Amino acid sequence: MLNEWLFIGIFLVIGIVFPGAPIFFTRFLAPHKPNPAKLETYECGMETVGDTWV
Repeated sequence: MLNEWLFIGIFLVIGIVFPGAPIFFTRFLAPHKPNPAKLETYECGMETVGDTWV
């Protein structure tokens, strides 16, 4: 009985860690260099008029 629950627990942990690891590593190890040009709203190459709806 314990072996069955151990297998399910290991499978559950792997199922959570495997997709979560790339998200974690990308979020904390990727370079983050915001600048005003990157933070502007892009509207198909045209300048926005008025407030931007997000």
